[in-house]
Amino acid sequence: KKQPLDKKVITHVTMARADYFLELEQLEDVAENLEIAVQYTKPKRYRARIHFILAQVYQELGDNEKAYEHYKLTLKSNPSYDLSFYAKLYLAQVTRFNSDTDIKEIKKYFVKLLKDKKNEDYKDKIYYELAKFEYKQDNVDKALDYIKKSISSSKTNPNQKAYSYLMAAEIYYDNIQDYETSKAYYDSTLQTLSKDHKDYENIKRRHEVLEQFTKQLEIIAYEDSVQKLAKMDSSELISYLDKLIEEEEERLRREKEKEELAAARNELRFGDDQGDFKTGSDGSGFYFYNLSAVSIGQTEFARLWGSRPLEDNWRRSNKGTTFKEEEEEKPDEELEESIAGLNKDDFESDEEYKRAVKRQKMLASLPFSDEDLSASNKNLEDAFYTLGKIYNLNLLEYENAAETFEELLERYPESEYKLEVMYFLYLLYKDLDQEKSEYYKNILQSQYPNSLYSKLISNPDYLKDAQLEDQE
Repeated sequence: KKQPLDKKVITHVTMARADYFLELEQLEDVAENLEIAVQYTKPKRYRARIHFILAQVYQELGDNEKAYEHYKLTLKSNPSYDLSFYAKLYLAQVTRFNSDTDIKEIKKYFVKLLKDKKNEDYKDKIYYELAKFEYKQDNVDKALDYIKKSISSSKTNPNQKAYSYLMAAEIYYDNIQDYETSKAYYDSTLQTLSKDHKDYENIKRRHEVLEQFTKQLEIIAYEDSVQKLAKMDSSELISYLDKLIEEEEERLRREKEKEELAAARNELRFGDDQGDFKTGSDGSGFYFYNLSAVSIGQTEFARLWGSRPLEDNWRRSNKGTTFKEEEEEKPDEELEESIAGLNKDDFESDEEYKRAVKRQKMLASLPFSDEDLSASNKNLEDAFYTLGKIYNLNLLEYENAAETFEELLERYPESEYKLEVMYFLYLLYKDLDQEKSEYYKNILQSQYPNSLYSKLISNPDYLKDAQLEDQE
């Protein structure tokens, strides 16, 4: 500001200042400096880039009209193919929809982009933008459909895949409240998302909450099912377990068939694609010449194992272990027999013996004794309590929290969490059902007048006041 600047220098100064304000996240100042810079930038390809950045800044600021104007100017400034593609794609986000006709035109535009063979590598991004477009129109089902297509078509762009996983996770969390499915998508998000992402820690925290949530649901489902089975008539129970074993065997058989079919298809595809790269006397293609297959393999490896250094015994946390993996994974038949109380020689075939072992292991896991039933009930009691707190304090699902706490008290009226749960219900029902709130308040104050929760009802600042008394 203190000295007049040559026109050539103005571009550099204003670009540097824009970069500085971008670091401070002061987007209005970024836009102000870029508007000056673009006037003094001569080569069209540089102007295209500045227009594109300006469009994104205005879009972030919510000024769609200016964003639209600069995306259009990007396209008029002889941009590279990548820049041209993204400018066209983002135009759909900032176009004003005055009628259903406008919406139809935008959808046609997306279809046109998908059909263009030059955009084959960009399909994941196009589907992602289509999903965002449908989501803005409150078409949640269509948005999910497109986001799944984005995930399945993403092969060489892990960043885009991470954003697609994240969008699916957020839709299942915010719009559908299907927390188990949301957790699965957050799993995939964290496996592919860069740790430098500005919301990484928030995403991680939400994932941890959902992990705890799904864990409690699994405990409740498991303990309820084993208790139900333990109450069955013995002949009915054996018949039921045999049916489960048969269904599991059938599922595994179908999976094996699918894997064999997929392997056969891959062999044919790789053989056709390799051309001069075919190796071996049998004519099979070499896996690492197929870049698409390698990319899929890398993504799958990262999903299962995360980022691992190239070293011996990479699967093990204890690298000092020296025994062979084959020996580690080999089943101990004597141990199985002792666990199941069976003798292999008493059976006509290996298949019958294996089924009997599975059946006996299932029976051994059921809570037939009073001690086992008591342990199972304790697991259920703890799970209902933790689930209610997650609904209440983390997911802010107050009706579900109240319902979960009610079920806990109904099943376990003398629960160790009884007083705390009644206090939670008193607070929850203040907004949901005043009559029920008074009901739990009266129980705590009349039957447990000296309890902490009764005192908190009479004086919400009781803990703070008690702490001040202690300090005095």
